[in-house]
Amino acid sequence: MELVITDLDGMLLDRETHSFAGVAPALELLRRHGTPLVLCTSKTRVEAKYWRRFLENCDPFIVEDGGAVFVPETFLPRPIIVPAHSFPVYRSTRGEGAPGNRH
Repeated sequence: MELVITDLDGMLLDRETHSFAGVAPALELLRRHGTPLVLCTSKTRVEAKYWRRFLENCDPFIVEDGGAVFVPETFLPRPIIVPAHSFPVYRSTRGEGAPGNRH
């Protein structure tokens, strides 16, 4: 699968005007080819969702400098199932997040 990952500010959106008119032809070309446009930004989820609606973008997006990745359920052909036991569980008796208290 081909996809395009881009920042919003200064790349997709003009740094001064926040207009995307300069890249509108490229956005249309991506839509015609069915190429996902993944927005990657330092903005919060709420800010990114605003720009996704404005750009009519329904593809995955990355916020807060990579702090979170959101993939719409409709984007993947089938669900990804990750067993709960594959994530470590940390419990602390010496204070929050104390190392060495993995159970």
